[in-house]
Amino acid sequence: MVQIKARNDKTKSRSKVTGKKFNRQDPNGRRHGPMPRRKVYALAIEKVLCSHWALNPLTSIEIADLANHHISKHWTQLNGYSAGAILRKYEKDGVVTSGKKYEQGKGLKTWERNWDVPLESDYEFHGGNWKGETPRVWYTDPISGKRKSASATNENLKKISKITRGG
Repeated sequence: MVQIKARNDKTKSRSKVTGKKFNRQDPNGRRHGPMPRRKVYALAIEKVLCSHWALNPLTSIEIADLANHHISKHWTQLNGYSAGAILRKYEKDGVVTSGKKYEQGKGLKTWERNWDVPLESDYEFHGGNWKGETPRVWYTDPISGKRKSASATNENLKKISKITRGG
C-alpha cells in the first residue's frame, strides 16, 4: 500500500519538480521575514511606555503617533483605535491605568504607565539610530518644522520634552 504524504510534510527534503534541496528554517534560530504585525505594534507601544514620554498621561492618539516612529513607513501606521485596543490588554495586566482628560468639552481617555509593574523587558532600543553608548532620539524642531535627531542624554531629553508636540 502506498503511503500518501501531506503537502507540508517536514520530512520532505527535496522538491518533486526540480529536485533541489529545501533550505529549511532552523526552529531554534531567528525566524525568516518580518515579525508578525501585532507583535511589532505591541513592541512599538512598549517602547513608548518605556520612554520619557510615558512620565505624563497620554491619549491613545499621542501614543500611536509616538509609536509610529518605530514602525516601517511601508506598513499601516497605528491609529488611536488600534493603540487603544493594545493598551486595554496592558490595562488588564496592570501595566497601564486609564483616566479621563477634558479638552474643549470632550472627554479623552488617557493612559498612564504604572511604574511599579515592570514590562516583560524594559527596552533599550538599539535600532538604526544607535550610536555607541548613548541612543539617539528624534524630535520635531519647532522653528524649522523638520525632524532632527539628538543623543538621548538627560539634558537633551529635558530640552526635548519642553518642546510642544507637533512643532
